Amino acid sequence: MLSDIGDLGRFLIPMKFLYTRYISYLLLILALVLPFNFSIQLIPVDDYTITLYAPMWQYWESSLDYMGFMINPFGVIYIFWFWPSLLIVKFAYDAATKENASTFNYVVKVTGLTFFQFAFTFLLPFVNGYPPVTNVPLVFVGIIALLLARWTVPIRAEIWDTDGGNDEVF
Repeated sequence: MLSDIGDLGRFLIPMKFLYTRYISYLLLILALVLPFNFSIQLIPVDDYTITLYAPMWQYWESSLDYMGFMINPFGVIYIFWFWPSLLIVKFAYDAATKENASTFNYVVKVTGLTFFQFAFTFLLPFVNGYPPVTNVPLVFVGIIALLLARWTVPIRAEIWDTDGGNDEVF
């Protein structure tokens, strides 16, 4: 199963991590630490404000000579904008712990939520103001969940189970 990813893949992804709930724990940490929105505001007279918003921290850069960093654990109140990332974490947890998950359904759910989060942030911007603010949603958790899909959903040994059913058609 892992022979096709080579020796580097075996070194980077230990076997105890594959197909377990630890992948969803990793995605939960990333959902709380990685930014979910990037905003830039161009202010007249060669000034600008760049802000990255994450649930557990905020980072902003204002003008050319000032840069600041703020840790804000109350940033979790922004859940209205990053809840699709938390739902992706739940799907990853369910796919890793339940034996009946399929990779196709997992990828469809995660892709749908990633597009929903992206479109939702454009329709209902995170930051408004004057001069106008440009908001760019960052969907890191969805992309990482899709990249880890191969190691999140266990591969089934059988396509369907024939032990419990009747063999007769009529």
